[in-house]
Amino acid sequence: MRRPGEQASAEFPLFHRDGHCRHFKAVARNLLHDPAVGGIILNLHDITELKAREASFRLLFEANPVPMWVFDCDSLRFLAVNDA
Repeated sequence: MRRPGEQASAEFPLFHRDGHCRHFKAVARNLLHDPAVGGIILNLHDITELKAREASFRLLFEANPVPMWVFDCDSLRFLAVNDA
């Protein structure tokens, strides 16, 4: 991240001792024009509920007895097709 405004992100799980898991997304962004000076800001977002909803919709898609598909609107290329 050498240019001002440039950012990078990563998602990771955080496991508690009791086995409970939370999911986080870290977003780092360069704030300054001179990378030698520093100036990175890091934001952490709890995305646990988002991951749970995503898993629920994925299960609905994959286990549905009705044929379903997801395609790219621009290229009309298939991105995913369920087993039905």
